Amino acid sequence: MNFNKASSAYMALGFELIGIIVVMVWLGRWADANLGWGGWGLMGGVTFAFVGWVTHLYIVVQQLAKQDKSGDTSRE
Repeated sequence: MNFNKASSAYMALGFELIGIIVVMVWLGRWADANLGWGGWGLMGGVTFAFVGWVTHLYIVVQQLAKQDKSGDTSRE
């Protein structure tokens, strides 16, 4: 398979989401077990991770769109 840099960036974002969710689930469960938060650590961790990732996704998409409009091909 031959991927250009833009498609590789989107694939990396997907793997990033998976990694962030796994880490935050682990931290949330740890916080629930050790601090007695009763599930709030898990919910808060996953919510925080997803909101942060969506914000990062928006920034990356805006940067890619700006490069496409300017005709910059340095990412390809």
